[in-house]
Amino acid sequence: MNINFNTGKKVDRIEEEDIIEDDDDDEQEVRRKQQKKQNAELKKQLIKFMGIIAVLLVLFFLIMLVLSLTTKRSRSFSDVEKIMKEAGEKYMEDHSEYLPEEGDIIDIPASNLINEEYMKDFSVLIPDENVTCNSGTSYVTVENSAGKYVYSPYLDCGDSYVTTELYKVVANDDNIVTSGYGLYAINGAYVFKGDNVNNYVQLGDYLWQIVRINNDNTITLVFAEGIRDLQSSWDDRFNTDKGYEIGINSYQNSRVREKLETIFKGKYQRERDSREITVMSAANKAKLAPFDMCVGKRSHEDTSKNNETECIEKIQNQYVGLLTVSEYMNASLDVNCTNTLSESCQNYNYLKSGINGTDKYKFCLATGDSTNTYDVYGVTEDGNIEVKHAINSCYIRPVVHLKENVYFKSGKGTYEKPYKIK
Repeated sequence: MNINFNTGKKVDRIEEEDIIEDDDDDEQEVRRKQQKKQNAELKKQLIKFMGIIAVLLVLFFLIMLVLSLTTKRSRSFSDVEKIMKEAGEKYMEDHSEYLPEEGDIIDIPASNLINEEYMKDFSVLIPDENVTCNSGTSYVTVENSAGKYVYSPYLDCGDSYVTTELYKVVANDDNIVTSGYGLYAINGAYVFKGDNVNNYVQLGDYLWQIVRINNDNTITLVFAEGIRDLQSSWDDRFNTDKGYEIGINSYQNSRVREKLETIFKGKYQRERDSREITVMSAANKAKLAPFDMCVGKRSHEDTSKNNETECIEKIQNQYVGLLTVSEYMNASLDVNCTNTLSESCQNYNYLKSGINGTDKYKFCLATGDSTNTYDVYGVTEDGNIEVKHAINSCYIRPVVHLKENVYFKSGKGTYEKPYKIK
């Protein structure tokens, strides 16, 4: 009988390898079970930890809620003014018989609003023992401006805070100068003179500049930016003196006045890209006061700077206009700016160029030449007052008057931080 030893040995090795593989499988199974057990334990710990966090968050929010309900919250003065305005609007909804007629103004005392529960007492709104607001001297003004009711709160909290009109902030004693650039007191009015004066006002989306504070505390503003978007011929009508279309230098019937009124009424279509822009929103129009625009003509040699010549002829109750020659001359600090066409009038004059003194453009003035019927005055790109035919085109710088009761919100009058109004 023959025995195959090789075969027998091979069989023995296979069996031995099978045993080793079985041992490995057992060890892997044990490790898997241990890992599974560890994962389960970690999951339990994580769930427990998350539960603790959730409980802590709930406790935190409950504590904050209790604090918010038990702690008296002091509002800012601006917030209180907003509450007063809203209370005044609700009051008038229920007392429409008190609404003012067009052009009239009435005051609603804060005491009425508090007593009739349209708002809470000032001591509740501002629970600060160091602040006392007077409900007898605080009020909400209601004005009927061309059929639109404008509500303006006035808050009197003594030394802590008082709602302040813009003209009072601008004409503060600290801002008045007697030399150099700045605001000058002249015959009961206040006039800005020189370069780099802090007279910027944010009105809607655009910057304007204060020309002067008038004797009635209204504020004359001139458009400071976007000037290249507003352009027009001063006038292009047929002139009988010349026998052709050269224009007539009467502002009252001019094309430039028509263009101004179109701009003021609504949207203006820019010529360069046909995009419509709104120079003055309805809300801001309600802050404007009507004024008598001086449109008298003057000669080249006229030396007046106080609108004496221009105001010989006026258009009453205007809401938008242009600068006069006098107003441009009066903004210069140069002593050599002595008559209408003095080149020195461009010196030390913030009106010479556009926003922040960086832009150069020629723009229209409202004044015509008294020596003929077809020439008008304007300002060149270099800032000189020039005389030219009315048919020539020029850029438009609208002029408006802010009402006396327009209230200051913030700002310093600089280009970076212009005055803002409420």
